[in-house]
Amino acid sequence: MRLRPIIGWAIFIFIVAIIAQAVPSVTGSYYFVKGKRLYSKGDYRGAAEAYERSVSSDPKFARGYVELGSAYRGLEDYAQAEKAFAKAVSIQEDSCAQCGLGMVYHLQHKNREAEAALKRAIDLNPGDECAFYELGSLYYDEERYQEAIQAFLTETTLKPRAGTYHFIGNSYRYTGKFDEAVSAYRDALRLNPRYKRLFVDLGHAYYGLGRYREAMSAYRQAIEADTGNVDARVALGLSELRYGDVQAGLEQYQIVQKLDPERAEPFRRELSRR
Repeated sequence: MRLRPIIGWAIFIFIVAIIAQAVPSVTGSYYFVKGKRLYSKGDYRGAAEAYERSVSSDPKFARGYVELGSAYRGLEDYAQAEKAFAKAVSIQEDSCAQCGLGMVYHLQHKNREAEAALKRAIDLNPGDECAFYELGSLYYDEERYQEAIQAFLTETTLKPRAGTYHFIGNSYRYTGKFDEAVSAYRDALRLNPRYKRLFVDLGHAYYGLGRYREAMSAYRQAIEADTGNVDARVALGLSELRYGDVQAGLEQYQIVQKLDPERAEPFRRELSRR
């Protein structure tokens, strides 16, 4: 007859144990909040010290180790970040901890371990856009562009971001799919019309399609956003020379000579052909 109360107490104790892992003590909470505040101000050293005290107070506080890993990542101490994320995974495996672990593996060029961790993060939570973004970034850096596109596209269904569409556009462009690249760049600009950093890449995509006027327009937009953008000036000047506007091309050549003389070499080669 005493079996039911015993089972009830066992369940209660189990729940308390789970809560104890998820919720830190007063001391742990204090340093955790302090760490979050310092991290938000960009004080990664101070944040790491606060998180260290939080997890020292509560060694089973998984979230504390996740934030500690993020602070060490901000300090570019990737070995310590890896230890913190791995500890979080060992206490309570979730997608955030695995995603952080995959991120720092990638930063240390441990790409196979990174891929495994990020795929595990996705298995744990298919709705975690962070894991898809990091996996796409890994594939992008490895020039596995088709896989990168798929990961990034999945991320955009969860949380559309201009930066992600920029990566998608670049991935399409690097594989010669210029129409798809233009479409992705345009999607980025629809999300954020102030996202000026992609105009050079948009120009390259138009150039690949033979749409030279639109390419030059994109390069000019890049220059309007940053008059010292040498990449944009080189691309615009060469386009103008090849399009037959020698005077305009020479103007860009003279500006590039002043900004970065070494980058003027393509102009000299193009001019020598005339």
